[in-house]
Order: sequence, then structure tokens, then C-alpha cells
Amino acid sequence: MKIGEIPQFGNLEGLVVVFIGNTVAAPFAAELLAENGANTICVENSRRPDIGRVSREPFGFLTEHKNELCVSIDMKPPEGKDVFLRLMQKANIFIEGLKGGTFDELGLSDERLWQVNSRLSIVHVSGYGETGLPEYVKRASYDPIGQASGGFMEINGFPPPSEPLRAPYTCDYITALFACWSGLAGYIGALRTGRGESVDVSQMEVMWKTQFGFPMEYFQTGKVRTRNGNSERDYLGLGAYLCSDGRYIYLCCAANGPIRRMLDILGMADDPAYQKNIQLLPRGDMAAEKLELNIRKFCLEHTSEEVDSVFNGKGIPCSMIYSIETIQDNPQAKARELFMEWEDKRFGKLRAVGMVPKMKVRPGRIWSGAHDHGEDSRDVFSELGYAESMIDDLYERGIISNLKDGGFFGSKKLQIK
Repeated sequence: MKIGEIPQFGNLEGLVVVFIGNTVAAPFAAELLAENGANTICVENSRRPDIGRVSREPFGFLTEHKNELCVSIDMKPPEGKDVFLRLMQKANIFIEGLKGGTFDELGLSDERLWQVNSRLSIVHVSGYGETGLPEYVKRASYDPIGQASGGFMEINGFPPPSEPLRAPYTCDYITALFACWSGLAGYIGALRTGRGESVDVSQMEVMWKTQFGFPMEYFQTGKVRTRNGNSERDYLGLGAYLCSDGRYIYLCCAANGPIRRMLDILGMADDPAYQKNIQLLPRGDMAAEKLELNIRKFCLEHTSEEVDSVFNGKGIPCSMIYSIETIQDNPQAKARELFMEWEDKRFGKLRAVGMVPKMKVRPGRIWSGAHDHGEDSRDVFSELGYAESMIDDLYERGIISNLKDGGFFGSKKLQIK
């Protein structure tokens, strides 16, 4: 398929996005743009596919490479660089997720890309950034490394001696969101000024950026935020509570109003110990411990659905803790069409999370499943002006390629219920 044949829809109709990178941080940023109408092109190495195609978790690749064209280029030889630079002439946003400094080493610096497209918005996604100490710039990084270096892992989990915990893919997804909005910011700036932008997104910095007031609390008071598990240091009635059906609910009384309504439910509203601001009661205080004990007792005497209904009926923030299996029966998930299906030419009907967020006037859509490795190389490069004989020559020399079985999971079959 050619770029010009991509369906036209959404708020990003006509925007051309090119990206390179494995595993969530760069791909998810591009896919969000693709779901909202951007003409999105995934560039893979001509000699080996994205690791997501051959991993033990192939569903991630199928989920996050929808609505994309797939081309392959070996960018090390001069001919490969020429193909890539011609693609950059057509792009509005370029997102790459390789080690810091990789594109400078390839001879494809920001300045070189701007020579062929002065308006290009370039987004570099890496563990530690494009600048700073060389030994850090060159470090490899994946999601848990970003959580560790970004201070997030140290505050996630239960108090010592329990070890810090990782939250699956949290760093990659937050990084992708930063890459997505900043790439669009660069594009909007280029529309206004005529000059492109280069964005440097560091996983380490992203995780420090998204820690509320915890860093400031340390700099101002010297206090280091510690791990608190499912509760919070400064709030009562906040945490996971076991119910009579063996399921948990999560309660968040992070204000005086909800906690007072909780007292009404528990029959404790007239207790003189709770006449002042309840959230100022220190943990360990007898009144605080009594309140927590009664909340847990109430939950253990009712099912999770009953607790959810009673608490939310009184305006108390509360939710059952869902799994992918149990959320399917949630009426709001059904009403909002949280999950949707699409047809994949290789694997048939697939189902996963649908459009998030939802646009009213110019909605996004899914028009294609993930394409094979290099599937669209011939069409895209012919659209860039390459003659068929030149494309044939690039195939013969391995500058571009289509791997056997589309690059998907080697010879393994994808099992779908």
C-alpha cells in the first residue's frame, strides 16, 4: 500500500509520521497518531525484524502496530541512507527509539535531516537522553531500567524490607505519551515558524517528571518519600480492602468529605474522636486505627459489588479491582466500547482495547492490522520516486527486504481462542 492510499479520517488526517524503534516507547507514540488519522510508516531493519514480531509476547506487536505501513531499510550503507533521507522529505514527524547518539553515528544528525526537510519535527527517545555524559548516553535502557533510574521503582511497592517493585511497562507508556505530545508540539511550532524542532525524551527524566510533589518535598524539607504499598502516608480510608467474595475493592477517601460520609455508613459519625479534620489524624493513633479496622470489617461482611455500590452511592471514590477477565462484564466498559475487534489478514479477527481517548467530531478508527515486515516497501518507495528497476536492485543488495513469513514469530503459529 502507498502512503496516498491510507484512509483519510481523524484530526491528524494527512500528517505523515515515520518511526523507528522496538517495544512500546517509540511504537506506541506513533500508533496513537495512526489511530487518529496520521499516515504512519514503521521503518525496520531490512536484515532483522522488530523484536516484537519474534518475542514470546507477540500480541503487543499486533496491538501497537495497527494502521501502519511497514518498510525495511538497511541504513548503514550510503544507498540505505539515501532511501531514508528521501522518506524524510515527505515526513512531518520522525520518532526514533534507539540508543542515544545512534543517528549522529549513522551520519543522520538533526542538522542532516533538516537539510532535506527544514520543517521536520524530530523526536529522540532513549534511556538517558542525547546529551550529557557519553557513558550514560550510550547505555541500553528498557522499561524497568527507566523505572529504576527515574526513581519510580524506589517509591513503588511495600515498605522495607520488601524490595522495590516495577509496574509493567509504565515507563515505556509514559515515555510514549511524552514523545507523542512533544512531537506534535514540534510540528505545530514548525507550522508557525517554518523551522523544525528536535525533541530529546529521556526515560529517566520522564519518570522523575511524573512524581507529583515528591522531589520538591525532599528539596524543601529533606524528607524522602518511602514505599507505602496500597496505602498512603497521609490519608486514612485509602487502600485495597478484601471483600466477602474474595475480591478486592480500592477505596480513596483522600478528602474530608468522603471520609465523613464513610463514617455515616459505618455508624461512627457521632463519635467525638472524629469531629475535627479526620485526615489530620496520624497513622497509629487509636482513632485512626479504629476507623481502618471498621472499614475492613465492613468490606469483609459484604461482596465487592455491594461495597462498590454502597460507597459510590454515597459519593465515596471506590472501585472493584478488575482483571482483563472481569472487566468485560462491567457495564461502563460495555457502554464505552472499551474493547473492539478488527480483522488481521494473517491472524484473523483480533480483539483488544479500542480508541482512547474518544473524539466526537473527527473520531479515530482502526483500518488495518499490523503489516508484515517490509510489506509496503515497494509501494512506498515507488511513491517516493524510485523506478521499479531501482527498487529491484535495492532488494537484491539487501538494502530493503521482505522477510519470510512476514517476519512474524518465525515459523510459530499464533494461537487465538
